[in-house]
Amino acid sequence: MDSSFFIVVIYKNMNYSVGYIKDLLACLVFIIVFIITYNTADIQKFRIIILWALLLCISIDGVFTCNPEYHNTILGNNNATYSIIAVIFAYIPILYMYFNTLFK
Repeated sequence: MDSSFFIVVIYKNMNYSVGYIKDLLACLVFIIVFIITYNTADIQKFRIIILWALLLCISIDGVFTCNPEYHNTILGNNNATYSIIAVIFAYIPILYMYFNTLFK
């Protein structure tokens, strides 16, 4: 059998931990910040938005660094999940600020 078959089987049977979801969201935010930074002629216009987005990424990584048991915690009714949800809700004002600045 091909080794890629085993990788697909492991991936399909994987339980998504809170640490995996945190890393996925952080990666998406870094990609979005990169695109905004690359495509903006006047970066000063979005400076505060980019700094807040990066600060949230750094803070959630800090929470998971101080609590290593969060990485393998299954998504559910626990502190690790609440941390992720709090950061997701913290991004809502940042997105509002971004779109408000973009369409001014």
